[in-house]
Amino acid sequence: MKTQIDQTGGYDARITLEEPSETHCSCVGFAPKAKQTHEGLVGIFVNWAHEYPVIRLQIIASRWQPEWPTYQVVRTAAEELFLPVIKEYNRRNRTRYRVRIETQEETLPKLSPAAQKAFHQFAHGANQRCLHPLDWQRFYRFVRVCYATGNSPHEEDVAFFLRKAGFESKYADTIAQVFMHCRDFYIHSDPRRESGWRRRNRPRNFREEQQ
Repeated sequence: MKTQIDQTGGYDARITLEEPSETHCSCVGFAPKAKQTHEGLVGIFVNWAHEYPVIRLQIIASRWQPEWPTYQVVRTAAEELFLPVIKEYNRRNRTRYRVRIETQEETLPKLSPAAQKAFHQFAHGANQRCLHPLDWQRFYRFVRVCYATGNSPHEEDVAFFLRKAGFESKYADTIAQVFMHCRDFYIHSDPRRESGWRRRNRPRNFREEQQ
């Protein structure tokens, strides 16, 4: 892929290889040489060993236009960046790779029903300006339920849920940081939970090989 991108002459490409491991992956990043609407626009092909032959695509920019781009803005940029490269790759190699871009709904973070219920009990009964002790108790329960039901929301996902529930953006970010600290403490404070967490987050193929 890198060789072909180099041969087109319109991009700068770079390859990154990780040492073999249970989460081994290789990446090819490329950036258009011509000036773009979005500053520092880069496309990345990500090949996780445990997901082969699926190749994931990522797109990043140091500055988007507008600064907070909509789903459609990012989607259009991704199509304009990736589709010509993939089309040319298929032509030269007689392959039939296709691009599937998640719908806007699919990009939204989700919780399992049990975790969603615990979050609702916390968020919709809480003092959203300043959490009270009972609010924190319900919040801690949400952390525990997330772990017990296999939910692993990222910090920005938790902040998204909080803002959607009515919390101010800055306070939502603060509580989301607390969520991550609480979850990490809960996991690592018990060797059994820590061991289970590591097993749960190993790539599927790696887990199957260990059985």
